[in-house]
Amino acid sequence: MDRVTLIAAALVGGAAAGAHGAAGAAVRDAYDALRALIRSRLSAHPDGVAVLEARQVATEAWQAELIRVIDDAGLDADDDTIDAAQRVMELLDPSGSRAGRYRVDARGAQGLQVGDRDVQHNQF
Repeated sequence: MDRVTLIAAALVGGAAAGAHGAAGAAVRDAYDALRALIRSRLSAHPDGVAVLEARQVATEAWQAELIRVIDDAGLDADDDTIDAAQRVMELLDPSGSRAGRYRVDARGAQGLQVGDRDVQHNQF
């Protein structure tokens, strides 16, 4: 999973779990810590804070905007944000975390593709 997708998945998953009352205290705490960290990192990006605060979990448009904001702000380069997102995902999906689904390591990658059932055509 790439870093931008990991951060977005943690935000969307944490918000969805909270909205459905399925989140335990540990999930809520980890999600709140991730949001606070991202909010502080987005202080120079007012539109990013607005997107983060919208939390319209059910809409694909919000999720697309969230990914754009994460990417534009360079949050994928912030190790603290990645660690916090991984913590949320560990709590939301323990078996997926143990299987390495949320581990990010793309050293030396070229034409990298991450995800399930994707198609990619490269020419180098």
